Amino acid sequence: MEIMEWRKCYLDVILVPLGVLINIAYHAWLCHKVRTQPLTTAIGTYTEAQRLWVPAIVKDIDKRNIVAVQTLRNTIMGSTMMATTSILLCAGLTAVISSTYGVTKAPFNPPFTGSLHVDNVSESSEHPDKHPGGSQVDSDAGVCLSSSGEGLLFEHGRQ
Repeated sequence: MEIMEWRKCYLDVILVPLGVLINIAYHAWLCHKVRTQPLTTAIGTYTEAQRLWVPAIVKDIDKRNIVAVQTLRNTIMGSTMMATTSILLCAGLTAVISSTYGVTKAPFNPPFTGSLHVDNVSESSEHPDKHPGGSQVDSDAGVCLSSSGEGLLFEHGRQ
C-alpha cells in the first residue's frame, strides 16, 4: 500500500473552500438574525437608532439642521475611511503573499502584486552592473536601464 505524501497544496485545497463555506454560513446566520431578532445585532440596533433619529431631527429642523448635516457627513466619512483601509489592507496582503511565495506569473498582471520579472536579463561576468546589449543595472533600485534609456523593473535575486 502506497502512502501519499502530504503537500502544501493539499492544505490550500482544504482551507480555501472551508473559509468560503464558513463565510457564507456566517452571513446566512447574520441575515436570519437581523430579520428575526434585529436588536440583538449591531446592524439592527443601528437601523432602529436611525429610525428614531430622523423624526427627532425633522421635528425641529430649524434648530438642528447643522447637526443633521454634520451627522450625515461624519457617517459618510467614517464609511469611506473604513472602505479605504480595507482596500489598502487587501492590497498590502496581496503584495506580501505574492513576494513571499515568489509569484512571477499571474493570470493577470496587477501593478500592486510585487516586482515585474524580466526574462532575458543576465549578469555579465566581466561587469556585474553591465548586461549584454548595453543595458545598465542599478541593483539598489531594482531597475534595468536599456541602451535606449527605458527603465525595466526586475525581481531582486532573479536577474
